[in-house]
Amino acid sequence: MDYTNTSIRKYSRRNWLALTALAVVSILLGCSLETPSKQNTKVKIGYLPIAAGLPLFVAVERGFFAKSGFDVELVRFASSNDLGTAATAGQVQALMPFALNAGFDIGVVSGKRHQLFGYNLYSDKNPHIVDYLVVRKYSNIQTLADLKGRRVAGFPGSVTKVFVENILKKHGVEPKDYSYFELSPKDWLAALESGSVDAASVMEPQASLIISKGVGRVIVEGFFAKLMPDVPLSGHWLSSQFVEKEGVESAKRFVGAFDKAINFIRENPEQAKGYYVKYIGVEQQSLATIQLNDWKTLTEFDPAKVQAFADLLSDVKAIQQRVNVKQYILQTP
Repeated sequence: MDYTNTSIRKYSRRNWLALTALAVVSILLGCSLETPSKQNTKVKIGYLPIAAGLPLFVAVERGFFAKSGFDVELVRFASSNDLGTAATAGQVQALMPFALNAGFDIGVVSGKRHQLFGYNLYSDKNPHIVDYLVVRKYSNIQTLADLKGRRVAGFPGSVTKVFVENILKKHGVEPKDYSYFELSPKDWLAALESGSVDAASVMEPQASLIISKGVGRVIVEGFFAKLMPDVPLSGHWLSSQFVEKEGVESAKRFVGAFDKAINFIRENPEQAKGYYVKYIGVEQQSLATIQLNDWKTLTEFDPAKVQAFADLLSDVKAIQQRVNVKQYILQTP
């Protein structure tokens, strides 16, 4: 018998087993010592239950935020005033949507200039009519001038009241000539149906529900645009604290997710509208008649239009002082 060859074979086998075991251990150790993957950035997003918030709903449901490295939590607010207070206190990091007048005033009062990265145009032209002045269906109100002595409702917060007051003034109706009430969108239909209000400035998607149920009748389409055509009434913002803490690159990724949502809506409007059911509670049968805002992304911004709106707000005393809107627009070099 060849003992030398037998020993070599035994040694070779032991050597192979040892090397294999060493390789396995190395792989396991390598996995355990590997640097953990970076966790998604947590972002609380404050939102309002109105049609202008659709890009937010789409970005969440289509996973655009998650794919861009963000773990988002949505927090619902009743008005831009409440949302702005929360953002300034650091309770939310994004405001989607949020009234421009509230953003400008916060900057003036607190020095914290939240950063605008998208805005929502309100138009009186198809296919972007998303707000209306409605009256009770069987009311004898036919024009805005007929609102003297009536009860008028609007979205909570200062901006809708500003629009109602200044549009009605153009038609000879002063604030002293009618009663104004702030009502949440969920209460518009019931208030008109019960007669507790005679008219209301309403927005989609609730507007279509009010009309389809035969509770309200439209006397002005694109009501907000009667103060300024294609008015950038509200927008989408990052809090000043978020931009300072997370940096421009993180802000750019967040804005990129928003842009993807806008593109999805433009390419799939009917599918996108379906998210209103989940996030706002509108009935499925109302979706077909709902028109959509003409949203503008940061790359589509018209600073002159935003400045013109800010100047208008200042002229009608809707903001505390004139502002330079460039200080409020997100800069992503």
